[in-house]
Amino acid sequence: MPAKVLPHLGVVDVERQPFRVYYRLIGSAIAESLGRSSIKGYLDTLELPQEEELESLYKEALSADHPLFLAGEQEIDGEAFIYEGGALPLGTPDDPVRRFVIFEDFLRTDAWRSALRRRHYRPNAGPQKGSESD
Repeated sequence: MPAKVLPHLGVVDVERQPFRVYYRLIGSAIAESLGRSSIKGYLDTLELPQEEELESLYKEALSADHPLFLAGEQEIDGEAFIYEGGALPLGTPDDPVRRFVIFEDFLRTDAWRSALRRRHYRPNAGPQKGSESD
């Protein structure tokens, strides 16, 4: 696998009971698309603005029990970028913790990277109570 693919890949654990999403290993391009320079931890503790959308996506991936492929548009600083991505399930459908390999790429990579450089990222350590975000 070419090294330039790695920033666009991740490994996510989805726990069934109670439902929780754990970002185990996330490539830098995926983290940047979520407004961070790196991500590790439970989705519900990261205070990401996309939390509700991501939770819904992982519930769909868990119930589908087959690869999930996505295409859409994400807005960054008022500019729309087309992306493609998906989630590939690992293990068996009845595993109490289902692991997924996720991937994401933006079709206009240079313009997308330029927009991301203008953003202010949150600390890598995760949310800090009592501090201003972004």
